[in-house]
Amino acid sequence: MTRIQILSIVIAIIVGCTILVFLLINQGILQLSDSSDTQKSKQIETVTIERKNLSRFIDLDGILDYGNSVPISPSDSGVLTYIAPQGSELKRGSVIFRFYKSTSDIEKETNKQQIASAKAAVAAAELALENLKAPASAAQIASADAAITLATINLVSVQGSIDVAQVSRRIARKALCDRAYAINSPDLIYLDSICPVNDIPVTSTTIKTLTNKMFSFSDDLMITRSNSLLNAHQTYQSALVSHTSAVNSLSSARNNREILNDLPKDNQLVQATESLNAAKEQQKALSDLPKDNQLVQATESLNVAKEQQKALSDLPSAAQLTQATESLKAAKEQRKMLNNLPSAAQLTQATESLKAAKEQRKTLNNLPSPNQLIQTKSSLESAKSSLSTALAISNTLNEGTLASILMYGDISAWRVFREGMDPGEDVKQLEENLFVLGYADGISQIDQVFDITTTNAIKKMQAELGLIQTGSMSIGDVVFLPGTSVVKASQSVPSLGTNVSSNAPLLSLRTTEKIQTKIGQAGEVSTTVESLQRVRTSIEVADKELIAIGSSVKVELPDESKVSGTIREIGSIAIWPQGNQTGNPLLDVSVSIDGNIVFHQWTGAVVTVSITQNLVEGVLAVPIPSLVALLGGGYGLEILEGDSTKLVAVETGVYDDGWVEVKGESLTEGTKVIVVGRW
Repeated sequence: MTRIQILSIVIAIIVGCTILVFLLINQGILQLSDSSDTQKSKQIETVTIERKNLSRFIDLDGILDYGNSVPISPSDSGVLTYIAPQGSELKRGSVIFRFYKSTSDIEKETNKQQIASAKAAVAAAELALENLKAPASAAQIASADAAITLATINLVSVQGSIDVAQVSRRIARKALCDRAYAINSPDLIYLDSICPVNDIPVTSTTIKTLTNKMFSFSDDLMITRSNSLLNAHQTYQSALVSHTSAVNSLSSARNNREILNDLPKDNQLVQATESLNAAKEQQKALSDLPKDNQLVQATESLNVAKEQQKALSDLPSAAQLTQATESLKAAKEQRKMLNNLPSAAQLTQATESLKAAKEQRKTLNNLPSPNQLIQTKSSLESAKSSLSTALAISNTLNEGTLASILMYGDISAWRVFREGMDPGEDVKQLEENLFVLGYADGISQIDQVFDITTTNAIKKMQAELGLIQTGSMSIGDVVFLPGTSVVKASQSVPSLGTNVSSNAPLLSLRTTEKIQTKIGQAGEVSTTVESLQRVRTSIEVADKELIAIGSSVKVELPDESKVSGTIREIGSIAIWPQGNQTGNPLLDVSVSIDGNIVFHQWTGAVVTVSITQNLVEGVLAVPIPSLVALLGGGYGLEILEGDSTKLVAVETGVYDDGWVEVKGESLTEGTKVIVVGRW
């Protein structure tokens, strides 16, 4: 090949390469060094490390409403004469409804017979108890005191057993919960009623839940520790039963000792001594008579009187005192007659009296046992209770107008209010309302005792309202609710003149305010009002750690304005969404509006509850895309330093809405970090 041919080939190659490079550049496939630098700068994006607070957010839909409605029923049957209209607001002392009650003659006559029979039973029981009472010996008192001491020692021992059982149960409970948390058991949702240890007491219900779930645990150690907790709870329950028995034993011993305290009075001994002196006078008179049989009888009568005086020296009962007094009178009459030389009939009568005295003395030797006294006292109390019930029924048989009256309080009416009832906080609650309403001027002290002053206050209220003045209030006559309430009629509102019965609700009341009342020593009344308007919502069990009672939230109203609120209640029982048993379980949550603000116009409206959980404060954080996965595991950051970069390993912490907490020795606030691209 000639030199010209070789040169031509080289030139052709150069030209071809030039054209190829031009085409590649034109298509963007090949770039020159300066354009490459421009593109690389376009690919690089940086952010700065910031110091900020990281939080979690959640929004819940809820309903702005009040609590559940309470159905109200009359205390008896009758004809409806008034009913509060739908939507009306009722305050303390308001009449909810009225009805007229009539009573048949048969009911009245039956009740009279019940009262008469009950009074006879009370009288018989009182007589039986009086006949049984007798003085106690020193040995009986010592025995009763010893029984009290032994019962007290036993009670202390049982209380110690309860304390030990409680500690054992708590240890077993903590061991179960620790294991459940350690293995992150899916069964934890069913252990909410048991764990955490310090929050919820163990009850029979929670133990039953554990029993039902125990055999489905997948972990053998969980099953073992569940069994341990069940056994510990059974031991604790047994200790409680023993404690109840010990308390009853101590109470019985104390009752036996109190019975022995029912000793007779000193004047009984004086009367017995007088009876003895009278007998001595009788014996002296008979000694001056010529008939030997009279002297013998008088001597025997004297001996009997001495025996009687000796017996009464051991503190006789009231019944014995009465009998001794009668004997004294008889002895005086007998002595008077014998001064005039008694006849044969008189001598026979004296002999019969002697026999009767001997029989009486024999009877006194057979003193009743403590159990007999307890049983007789119990019979008396039962008879008194029957009489009280019959008298209470009598009050309800009066014809006239009855009503249901609203009063304020947290304790529902659960029993009949009448004089002689057992003291209780519900009685104090009633007296407070009567005082505030101006009916209790005669009540000297507001307490837990229902006495004559309480009866008079009720009668005053009943008279002012035009009701039957019974001085008592049956269940349904008074309705206790926390405060101001609104009438919510039933589907079929009864019309006036309709016959109503005690088991048929006429309407419902929904409480809108909680009103607390304080009465000062001088009788001054102060009240505090709290709105009961609440946001009813629910949260998934998995998000339970985001909330706590007392936590602050934001509530977005229908007009898109926001107000602050406070979590008031959190349900303890998981529920599933209605109609969706496969969804995540939920917990009911109740939220109050701060500042006692009420939005009546939006009652029943849908609102949004925004919950924020502050996770960490003042930490270094970067956007999550800034993280670089390292070959050896973990993450790093590509830090920009001038025209170069440096890869730094970091420790990640809390994640929050696209940001992540980072920790490292060389990290500082404001440092630039590459997000996109590579050098």
